[in-house]
Amino acid sequence: PDPLADPKALFRETTKAWVEDLGPPHFLPDGSFLILSERSGWKHLYHYTAEGRLLNQVTAGRFEVQNVLRVDPKAQVVYFTGSFGGPSGTHLYGANIHIHGNKPRYRLTQGGHHQVTLAPEGPLFIDRFTDDKTPMQTRLEALPVPTQWPTQLEDNKVGRPEDEIAVLTERVRVLDT
Repeated sequence: PDPLADPKALFRETTKAWVEDLGPPHFLPDGSFLILSERSGWKHLYHYTAEGRLLNQVTAGRFEVQNVLRVDPKAQVVYFTGSFGGPSGTHLYGANIHIHGNKPRYRLTQGGHHQVTLAPEGPLFIDRFTDDKTPMQTRLEALPVPTQWPTQLEDNKVGRPEDEIAVLTERVRVLDT
């Protein structure tokens, strides 16, 4: 395409109610791109040609893609956070760009809520995890999830209640004079 040519509309997303700004397209080396849309009632990824023709719906189902973190054209995988399994949990997923899917192909985090920072290149990501029984944990992990336990960056351990009581008791002990 001529970089000096006038811009051309590739497609238009409309609805009778409201169209949310779902962010910029994610371009691939061949000029095709991935874009988020809520046209199915759920926020999902769609793969379009450089001319604006739909190639395939990358994700589908009763969950929402929340954020696209990285597109790896060489591996043909898009990494994203999503709410598959319920609206209260956020997980890291990967899906093949070229396969029409009804659910993510890889779930890379387990249980609870995850805040993920994926490296711009390479396999590393930082996973900040919590659930209703676990304070925030921070781990350095790799794609795909390694079989060994990930490197724990911060464990934020909560002591046993009896340990806390012992510490408090020790602090208020009155010494005889």
